Amino acid sequence: MSDNKKIYMAPMEGVTGFIYRNTFARFFGGIDKYYTPFISPGEHKNFKSRELKDVLPENNEGLNVAVQMLTNNAELFIVTAHRMKDFGYKEVNLNLGCPSGTVVSKGKGSGFLSFPEKLDAFLDEIYNSLADTGLDISVKTRLGRYEPDEFYELLDIYNKYPISELIIHPRVQKDMYKNRPRMEFFDYAVKHSKNRLVYNGDICTVEDYENIINAYPDVSAVMLGRGLISNPGLAGQISDGKQLDKNTLRAFYDALVDAYRAEIPDEKNVVFKIKENLFYLVNLFDDKDAYWKKIRKSDNLMELNSIARRAIDDIY
Repeated sequence: MSDNKKIYMAPMEGVTGFIYRNTFARFFGGIDKYYTPFISPGEHKNFKSRELKDVLPENNEGLNVAVQMLTNNAELFIVTAHRMKDFGYKEVNLNLGCPSGTVVSKGKGSGFLSFPEKLDAFLDEIYNSLADTGLDISVKTRLGRYEPDEFYELLDIYNKYPISELIIHPRVQKDMYKNRPRMEFFDYAVKHSKNRLVYNGDICTVEDYENIINAYPDVSAVMLGRGLISNPGLAGQISDGKQLDKNTLRAFYDALVDAYRAEIPDEKNVVFKIKENLFYLVNLFDDKDAYWKKIRKSDNLMELNSIARRAIDDIY
């Protein structure tokens, strides 16, 4: 096997916020950098209290965190980037990958990819305006909105700018998370990109990871998303061969519940947050369909915890 690459935790809206990141870091290893779920600065150059809480330095102590932003307004990106620098962050990331319909309809996320001239002007403005700040500006992108051939023009645009890392999820927006990643376009990026590349997409096992780094030894890192949330031990398995221990998983789950309860006063909202995580974690369970049916129907925390703990105990 090739030498291990750096491993990043992908930003997943509603799932990998500061509570999850800190709890994950207590129980599992192997993550070199965490990306926040996107913050979306509004026209008044402020963001929601939930978004602010997620990026406050005191909520990310001891973690290597990059702040992801979702906007197609260069001025808002620049103002927010300066604020993140004041907070002590060293990297900001532009979200050009989110496939959500509500995001895309506003010309943001992967919707921005439909407007290459506007995107080019946006990148020109932010890289010029932030050149003296010392901030790394990375980009997370899909291949395009409708067809992967869009990527040829997009990569030519990306090559004009000093992108610290170009994180590529080789799907188009309309793929959402279905269909197979279009690896021939990642091949093209490897051959033609002038920036450091990070691979993201469908890495759910150690074998998936090894296949990527053996095929692409020059990528600087691999980003794990759904595969990592489904198996929190995956990065540790990759980095040192350590298998997921169900006692650790149970302790992690309990700590996550406690942390959400401490942060969120309403039990129904805690239940909702835990279900968001269990939607992925259920993939570890032997009878995942039966357990997910019970989890979905559960409407109180005591019952939900009982189901989740029983499922964890049944893993091995």
